[in-house]
Amino acid sequence: MPDLTANLTLDGLWEIDDNVPLVPEHNEELEAGKEALVYKRNELIHSKHHLSATAQKIMAGLLSMIDPRSSDLEDLTFTVTALSGLLGISRQTLHKAIDPVTTELQSQVVIVPKLDLINGQNKGFTKFSWFSHCEYDSDDQEVTFRFSPKIKPYVLELTGHFTKYEFSQIKQIKSRHAIRLYEIFRRHLTMADVERGTKHTIRTISVDHLKALLGLESKYPKLSQLERCVLKVAQTELSIQTDLRFEYQIIERIGRKSGSKMPAGNIRFTIYSNRSDKLKAQEDMLSIDSLSSNLKIEALKAKYTAEQIQTAMEALAEANSIGTDIKNPFGYVVSVLRKFRSFI
Repeated sequence: MPDLTANLTLDGLWEIDDNVPLVPEHNEELEAGKEALVYKRNELIHSKHHLSATAQKIMAGLLSMIDPRSSDLEDLTFTVTALSGLLGISRQTLHKAIDPVTTELQSQVVIVPKLDLINGQNKGFTKFSWFSHCEYDSDDQEVTFRFSPKIKPYVLELTGHFTKYEFSQIKQIKSRHAIRLYEIFRRHLTMADVERGTKHTIRTISVDHLKALLGLESKYPKLSQLERCVLKVAQTELSIQTDLRFEYQIIERIGRKSGSKMPAGNIRFTIYSNRSDKLKAQEDMLSIDSLSSNLKIEALKAKYTAEQIQTAMEALAEANSIGTDIKNPFGYVVSVLRKFRSFI
């Protein structure tokens, strides 16, 4: 299949529906110094690559440590413990992944629309690897990353046409396609839009162009396969794990001569802000009052401090987030609290 994204502008990829309410076009603002914000020029958001979920998280996590106002990309060195903490995964998981993932990040090519910085237009494409150097020191348990110099104009000295998002939003996502869709959707419903009160936007993209962006040109020949393996999975993960959610509608093409319906050619996405729903769910999860009877809850509050109970509830939330099967949430919280007493 030909490269459908190489010679198209970003606006040419995603169509705007004239008959539906749209989000106003707001540029993001730099918030340098605020922790764990990922900044990317929109060309990098809409780039074409095949990175795994773990590799994407490492890339985003490293970018969240960079000041976008800087003029130079410095090497980033982490201990295995610090890097696993940044990514929200265990040391054991990172140890297993660090060799193949650093190879992936250094060897895989990303295809980005080429920038004409003078005229602000795209002219062709640029191909480069994410990193020019990755190094692991087993004695010091340290990992060093050196970005490819070609990535510099897409992440530094940004003045407009970029997207930002909170790195924490993608940390728990398991599907690589869901991470890509989150970034793309965040470009079209920005944090600035949501802060100004906009709750949703609608965008349409062709099935072929969407598959090209996700690196799926040769996969899922049937639309039902794309729905089941990509769209439905991303829909669930984004709704549960992030501050965005989406719905979609398959739009069938009409034959020019007979007016007969042809295979679906476009997908219309409605992208919603999920922040209030997510925060409410987190508040509910971190509230102990719903876990047991009032009598047991009051007895627990009389025995432990509010800070201890909150920490135990956060431990419960973390266990749930990694898929631990907890049949008795109240009992789990009590067991965590009892450990506190053993250290007193």
